[in-house]
Amino acid sequence: MRAKLIKENLNEGTWALSKSMEKRKRQGSYYIKKLEKLKKELHPIFGDDALFDEFDGAIKRIEELMIIPESEIKGNEDEEIEESGVSGMHM
Repeated sequence: MRAKLIKENLNEGTWALSKSMEKRKRQGSYYIKKLEKLKKELHPIFGDDALFDEFDGAIKRIEELMIIPESEIKGNEDEEIEESGVSGMHM
């Protein structure tokens, strides 16, 4: 059921997704770390459940997109995501 929901959401609302799972995992991990750092920095300033629920939702969606099999990516989602900001990753 969960895989079906992810696939439906992919077909409906995803406009760019690297076909390479390796690239998605590398880039996704990078941005998840950035979001986690931002959460820690914002926590004492904006301690708000709704805000942090949104951060957690973004992280969860990145994790879902990272593991979609290459065979399920077709059509408009087969575009490579621009590497801006990721090429100089400090992991």
